Amino acid sequence: MPRYTAEFELRVLEQNAEDRATLNKALAIFIKNTAQGIRTQSRQIQYKFENPNNPHGELYYLALCLDSAVVGFAMLGYFHQRRVVVLDHMAIDEPFRKNGSFYVFASLIRQFIEERFPEYDFAVAEIAIDTDFASDDVGGKAMVRLLRHIGFGQVKVEYTIANMESRDYKQGYKGVLMLRAAKKITKIRSEDLLDIYNVILFEHYLSWFKDFFGASLGTYEKHLEKLFYNFQRRLAKTAMVSVNGGEQDELGRWPTRRRKTFLGLPLKAVGHFTLFLGMLFALTGVGIILRFDARTFLALALACVASYAGLAALSDNNALKVFERIGALTVKLISRK
Repeated sequence: MPRYTAEFELRVLEQNAEDRATLNKALAIFIKNTAQGIRTQSRQIQYKFENPNNPHGELYYLALCLDSAVVGFAMLGYFHQRRVVVLDHMAIDEPFRKNGSFYVFASLIRQFIEERFPEYDFAVAEIAIDTDFASDDVGGKAMVRLLRHIGFGQVKVEYTIANMESRDYKQGYKGVLMLRAAKKITKIRSEDLLDIYNVILFEHYLSWFKDFFGASLGTYEKHLEKLFYNFQRRLAKTAMVSVNGGEQDELGRWPTRRRKTFLGLPLKAVGHFTLFLGMLFALTGVGIILRFDARTFLALALACVASYAGLAALSDNNALKVFERIGALTVKLISRK
């Protein structure tokens, strides 16, 4: 049984008596800690574990263990043709959500993906961000931030998560698509994104539910086709889609500190300008009092400029740009007269 260890232990479950018992314990945690609207039924997971029949790829069932205790569950699939990994579920029992356990769990999953599927192109995860999941550790902004820590980025496109039931709901759950490429990217071609979405909807969702929806499968397939059509329309005029960028990235932007200003000018620039003027006036005063000749005054002026550059460097990493800033500031001050 493959095992990947880093304080916690990630167990990749297989069809044997020990792992079946571990799966049942992990599913109990999954049920207790996952919102109903985005939770795959445990009996379906147990059936698929015993009857793997997806023609497009393989599913993997993972348990997070601390010592001998099962404390978490995850499920993912690898789809060969497009080389896409779909991270389907991830949950940790509430008493163990501390000391970075979610980060450890996610890092071990990333290690498993990179070792088991070295030729993968993309790994993706759908995250529900509706208000229903505002305080949910397995869906919502907390999970978005977690996935960003292990190299996932948010795809900047409107996203709706597919239904988990065959009935036709009037409204779906708002979500975000998190994506990790084999190498870090900031954009993805719309054609590649459509291929990934096709894998999620038809190779993953439809293949999963075909064993459970019976006569309702046709209705569910139409629901998936509608989602794909709407997604395709949103990308129709877009060649490239940003990943983890853009001013609308409200989920991962840290609050920025407001810059201090004086008369509408950056306070640091005003400080540099004042310092330079002070040194210049002081030099001029000393020159007048001591009646320096032109050569001596020029030498002192150069020493003044060098001293100022040194002082500026102590307060600004971009010291060479300070003089450009002074010139721009002088023009602004003159234009205000």
